[in-house]
Amino acid sequence: MRGRFYDFSPPRPIADAGEPFECKLAVTYHPAFLLRDPRQKKETWKDLQMVMHHLGLPMPARAPEGS
Repeated sequence: MRGRFYDFSPPRPIADAGEPFECKLAVTYHPAFLLRDPRQKKETWKDLQMVMHHLGLPMPARAPEGS
């Protein structure tokens, strides 16, 4: 499911008669999983970059090696 956006509309109470709330959903790994398997951090970073790009946020500068 990773690597793409999904349309998501959470359920709302019937009494709430406004416009439907729709948002985008991106799937990634749970932080506890990354502690158990740090090899997946690169894939998680790709997921976060995809979200930052979608939101128009700048990519952070890389830290110098050895930091």
